[in-house]
Amino acid sequence: YINCGLPVIVSNLPNLARLIDDHECGWKVPVEVNAIEAIINTITQETIYEKKIKALCAKENFGWHLEEPILLSVYKRLGF
Repeated sequence: YINCGLPVIVSNLPNLARLIDDHECGWKVPVEVNAIEAIINTITQETIYEKKIKALCAKENFGWHLEEPILLSVYKRLGF
């Protein structure tokens, strides 16, 4: 979703929380039954717009253009 410029709602797990903390491109929710409903009730058009702008900026930090060189270097070390 981030690569499309869409803000995300993620579980407040360490790796996902860090993504939101670093890039401010969405919302974190605790892993609880009513947490998603609670966060959705706080989202406004203004916050959606703000998070969308952040998501568009964050997408430069994710994607195949970054993963490809890493994968190719692993293949090279393995002799492929």
